[in-house]
Amino acid sequence: MIGEANAGDDPADGWFPESVAAGYDAPGGADVPEVVTLAVDVLKDLADGCMASCGS
Repeated sequence: MIGEANAGDDPADGWFPESVAAGYDAPGGADVPEVVTLAVDVLKDLADGCMASCGS
């Protein structure tokens, strides 16, 4: 859970603490196909808009 610190968590090292990073690997997180597809579609639309307005 976010906000819970473990003994090995050191915010001064510049890395995500293990307690936070563990949540990213949870099933049904940000890597499910529905979420990835939505993100890719948004990025594609943004890129298409730039291609039209940037003259490329």
